[in-house]
Amino acid sequence: MRKSEENKNLVEKFAEGNCSHDEALKVIQGFKDPRCRIKLHQALTKLWYKKNETKEELSETVDLSSTLDRVHHRINIYREKEESGLRKRNRFNKILLRVAAVIFLPLLITTVLYVHENLNLSKEEGLYTEINVAYGSKLRTELPDGTVVWLNSGSTLKYPQSFSKRNRQAILSGEAYFDVTPDRLHPFVVKTEALDLKVLGTQLNVMAYPDENYVLTTLEKGRISIERPNAGKKISRFCFLEPGEHAVFQKKSGAIRRFMTDTDKYTSWKEGKLIFRNDPLALVIKRLERWYNTDIEIAGDKNLPETPYTMTIEDETITQVLEYLSVASPISWEIIPAHKQENGKISKTRYIISNKNFSK
Repeated sequence: MRKSEENKNLVEKFAEGNCSHDEALKVIQGFKDPRCRIKLHQALTKLWYKKNETKEELSETVDLSSTLDRVHHRINIYREKEESGLRKRNRFNKILLRVAAVIFLPLLITTVLYVHENLNLSKEEGLYTEINVAYGSKLRTELPDGTVVWLNSGSTLKYPQSFSKRNRQAILSGEAYFDVTPDRLHPFVVKTEALDLKVLGTQLNVMAYPDENYVLTTLEKGRISIERPNAGKKISRFCFLEPGEHAVFQKKSGAIRRFMTDTDKYTSWKEGKLIFRNDPLALVIKRLERWYNTDIEIAGDKNLPETPYTMTIEDETITQVLEYLSVASPISWEIIPAHKQENGKISKTRYIISNKNFSK
């Protein structure tokens, strides 16, 4: 049997959910390989006509390529979760992810086969794809238009299932670094709780956690417009950012200021580093809590949270970081191990930081 015929039969078996584990993984690898995308497109289109009993033609309004992009995107999510945030977990969890992908993908292929129904339904109901990153984890993913996004701990990214090259917008809660595919005719819009960022071909970092009083935007490359939606759908444009500039927007007052900065301080987290430069302890602690998925309490002197620190964290454990802080300044720390609570849940490990001369 010719290889092309064998691959066509394999795609059909996969769509029916009749693949073996090894065969399913082979199809998954095919989706990952851009060289196979055209053949997969052709095979799925033929399968559409074979399975469509009414012999109805595929609507001209159906963008099968975009749907395949979304299928490919879901595969990326599974793969990247395995390679990033879940790297710290045991081998059993990795096996579960692979099995989940094998189980889930036939359903996605079925969606492709009946794409004209599903796309219309998605557009009518305004459905969104949502990506959540747990505290203590990071995730790199690729959107259907080729834009690459790194999501930091405790972040959520949502984008409409009708996302396309002409409708490029995403909703961010948390922190993300965007490497946006250039398209001057169709700007990419990042929506946060307080601001909209209109982006062309750009590399930028946005921090917009809901529990923070500010939104931080750092531009490495390109140009962005910072805007604020008002009542009546009116837009207030605050400013443009140029490469190397950093903007701080205060949610309560609506004030914004921008200045030149060392962008590495705000973007290095995607390479696994946290950089602090004369930052107050309170800010350091908040970032450490998200980074290590733990709780840290500051006790004692009311001025302690404002104590400035300069350091770079890369591969250190949380206890190594706290030990460094205690050596660099007159503070001490203690650990309260995780324990089973009355409601049956397991609490997080907690750390308490205080002045060395502080007594409870």
